[in-house]
Amino acid sequence: MKTIDADPSMTWMVGNSLRTDIVPALEKNINAIYIPAESEWAYNVVDIDLEPKSAFFTVTALHEVPDVIHRHIEGDEAI
Repeated sequence: MKTIDADPSMTWMVGNSLRTDIVPALEKNINAIYIPAESEWAYNVVDIDLEPKSAFFTVTALHEVPDVIHRHIEGDEAI
């Protein structure tokens, strides 16, 4: 984030691992979209023990991501 001078409020992490993608993003107040894997390694199964201060969504497929981000930017509460 520092290297590219990214604004956390405008940055998104999209990933299929709660442990290595989503939790680290939420800890840094980066928006996150979780796409659960069809088959998950036990290592990646973790609880999210923090209250996200940024956007956090779960979708079922990668093609849903642009719409979720757009709706979030537009302030759509029904995502």
